[in-house]
Amino acid sequence: MASILVADDDEDLCALVSLVLSERGHRVRTVPDGLAAVDALRSTPFDLVVLDVAMPGLDAFGVLQSLEVDPQVGTPRVALLTAHHGRAVRRRAERFGVPVLAKPFDVDLLADELDSLLARPAGVPLEAPGVPDADD
Repeated sequence: MASILVADDDEDLCALVSLVLSERGHRVRTVPDGLAAVDALRSTPFDLVVLDVAMPGLDAFGVLQSLEVDPQVGTPRVALLTAHHGRAVRRRAERFGVPVLAKPFDVDLLADELDSLLARPAGVPLEAPGVPDADD
């Protein structure tokens, strides 16, 4: 199965997502922030990276910028997780071609979304799945 990196400063959320994805046969590594995510990406190839938008140190968009300019990190598929999924976040995510997945979430539905993302070719920008617009 796939190798997945989950970056979120919420340890409980990381543990839950890791458990569900591991049960589906994926290899999961968790890190607590964006800087640790970039370090992990430089040392290990991942098929999918799941990033919390708001992390201490380096946020998800900083990690995405690192992915664009650092050939060491390759071109993994990426999904963003956030409790703040209004228009501004979605517009920024669209510029990088990555989907925004809303918190809170049903873990099985999240795993289904991530499995669907893994079924797509790596390095190809995606249209974000429908996320309720908190600004509407």
